[in-house]
Amino acid sequence: FFFLLLVIWATDIGGYAAGRSIGGPKLAPRFSPKKTWAGLVGGMIAAAGVGYAVASVDSAALPWVAALAGAVLAVVGQMGDLFESYMKRR
Repeated sequence: FFFLLLVIWATDIGGYAAGRSIGGPKLAPRFSPKKTWAGLVGGMIAAAGVGYAVASVDSAALPWVAALAGAVLAVVGQMGDLFESYMKRR
């Protein structure tokens, strides 16, 4: 549960930082006008880093699996956020 929370927080923070500093094309301007593709990639990188760090601290045998899981969860979290924004604007 805490792994999931940390990954989602990292996704939000990394996405915000990358989106603000890099900018670029919008991810879904009709639903969430401020989200960018750079933010999605930045969130994935941050979530993968947190996943790897948590697995390393926990002495996991394959921390890269946790990093991959973090990146995948970042995409799923962004999809959920876009769905929430879609419902809000609908």
